[in-house]
Amino acid sequence: MAAFEATRVVNLVAGDGESFQVPVGAALLSKLVETMFDADAAPEEVQEIPLPNVTKETLQKITEFLTHFYSDSEENKKKVSEIPKVRMTSQYLIVRRGLLESNDSNVL
Repeated sequence: MAAFEATRVVNLVAGDGESFQVPVGAALLSKLVETMFDADAAPEEVQEIPLPNVTKETLQKITEFLTHFYSDSEENKKKVSEIPKVRMTSQYLIVRRGLLESNDSNVL
């Protein structure tokens, strides 16, 4: 993991314009965001990545999930790969009916 990922942030923007600022390393856990991220941009520049098909509610859950599992230390990476990960993941599967049935589930 590059050092810049621990200090840089990116704004993920939901379809309704709501913006969520997350560390670049956390955002890059999403393959979609990874393809849209400009690694050659100036380090001080905060990139905005529009996700027009994602609702604010869904993007909030996604950013919480990505941020929780992002870590820049080897010790924390080992902890994340253990059983608590299953419990944390299960918390994000408990969402209102229809949330994952919408088009949002195919976006990230």
